[in-house]
Amino acid sequence: MTLQHLLNGVAIAAALAIAGPAWAQNNPSGEIGMGMSVPKPGGGGNLSRDSGGTPTPAPAPAATSATPSAPHAVRHATAMHAHHKYMASKAALTGATTAQLNRGELARIQIQTQTAEQKRTSQLREDQAKKQEQFRNMYDMIRGR
Repeated sequence: MTLQHLLNGVAIAAALAIAGPAWAQNNPSGEIGMGMSVPKPGGGGNLSRDSGGTPTPAPAPAATSATPSAPHAVRHATAMHAHHKYMASKAALTGATTAQLNRGELARIQIQTQTAEQKRTSQLREDQAKKQEQFRNMYDMIRGR
């Protein structure tokens, strides 16, 4: 068995694992996949008992999750409008808190930066003082003091 066979097997198993639950779902609308309807058991077609053998018109298709009913859409739009209005007011209230936190963070970073700059400056001064002392010592050695 080669690596290619192994990878093909894994890919097929993954595809079946993903597609399996979709195939197993119950379809209460009575349609099979491509819009074809299945006769319901004991249905007898479109004939009703009271019609005297004349076919009755087919019932209107029920609203599915793909096409929600008009009242549902209105209710959803109203709920979402209220939710977004609430979130906007909540965001407006926390604006001052956010600005305060940002100011605190900025102050902390500036202090760290200043501290680092002060350390570098003091280190440079120390290095400069050491060099000056070394030069004085060399000058004194040359002059014979």
